[in-house]
Amino acid sequence: MGLLFLILMLVAICFFVLGKKSGAILALAAVFSDMAGIILEAAGIEGINMLFRYLLFLIVIVMNIDRLKCGIRRLIADSTSIMLYAVIITMLVLNLYVVGRARNDSDVADFQLNVILRVLIPYIVVILALTDKKIVKDFCMSFLVWGGLFFATFFLLIGMDGVVIEDRMTLEEATGIGPIELSRFAGIILMSCLGFLLGAKTRIQPLFIAMILIGLFLLFLSSQRGTILGVLVSVMVFLYFNLAKKGHPGTLVIVAGFLLIIVYLFLEQFHFSFLSRFKELEDIEESNRYLDYGFSWAAFSQNHFFWGLGSRGYFYFMDELREYPHSFILEQMVEYGIVGLCFAVVLIVQSVKCCIRLFRNSLCPDFIKIVPAMWIVLLFSVLVSGNFLSNAQFFVTTAALLAVYYCYKDDYESQESVVHKRT
Repeated sequence: MGLLFLILMLVAICFFVLGKKSGAILALAAVFSDMAGIILEAAGIEGINMLFRYLLFLIVIVMNIDRLKCGIRRLIADSTSIMLYAVIITMLVLNLYVVGRARNDSDVADFQLNVILRVLIPYIVVILALTDKKIVKDFCMSFLVWGGLFFATFFLLIGMDGVVIEDRMTLEEATGIGPIELSRFAGIILMSCLGFLLGAKTRIQPLFIAMILIGLFLLFLSSQRGTILGVLVSVMVFLYFNLAKKGHPGTLVIVAGFLLIIVYLFLEQFHFSFLSRFKELEDIEESNRYLDYGFSWAAFSQNHFFWGLGSRGYFYFMDELREYPHSFILEQMVEYGIVGLCFAVVLIVQSVKCCIRLFRNSLCPDFIKIVPAMWIVLLFSVLVSGNFLSNAQFFVTTAALLAVYYCYKDDYESQESVVHKRT
């Protein structure tokens, strides 16, 4: 079975290469790389996931060699990218003089190497490659292909034997996919299908609806609160701007009510654990997640609000009781100091601005707007889960968001100029 899925994936890659759709290959390498790793392992080819991923990156670069100058200009001029370079340099320096020297911990070296390989380089490749609207279109449309392959991989290749719906922690034990990772894949695919559903022909709409229901099932199965909240907010924002463009923003209330009824009927058929996990928030002040805020501020202030603790510094600060603060902002602040905090703030502010402008851009196709919708989902997830390395998908999606924004920037500015003249 693993060999069959490997053949399907390779056939899809060959099809996209022959069709000169580098954006589709980039989507697999940048966003769905973990799925590719699962397929490779199931086919008996273990340990080459990184090599396979970088081979795909090389193919993408070769296919876009004549457009690299545009990507390089963006990498040099974009404020978020500059802050990313700054925080990587800060990480290397702090790990050398603070954590590495004090603890002599080889895990720190492994961590920073993986951050460079899984975060920094993929971020750069995405910015370099997504340089025009055609590539962006191929990138977005391929989410349906890779999303469908992911669902097939999860249910047919991995299977749900041993997964207990009432206990999300059985996911990783039974499938090898953790609840956080599963929730993010489900959220990304769900928002992609919603974006295509709105403009799809009637005869293929049932396909998108079916994929949305599967995405909801996996999302609730993961019981990941941050991602679930992110999907809810992303759906509301996406629908609001879509309906406002058509002059019917009030319809959002009716649509939202209809969606809630569907979700309620959907939940009635299962007994997911996420409802009890949301109920646990009543005692939020007693949870470790809440206490992380106080401990993170203490660690930041003790370093004179400037120097960070270095990678895995929070782990040592907490006497190895907590591995990381479970928040993108807190981790950057604690481990990389004022540089990390500035990076987090710049990234969020710049990305939110890009999201709003893309949503408001009437010249931008609806299916392209799945990129800002996906980014919102991942933002809510990384604010309460993961660390620099496990949140790699968020940083790659941020790069895609910035690249898409630059591709449609001129359309937005011309649209705003027309509106201003009419006013």
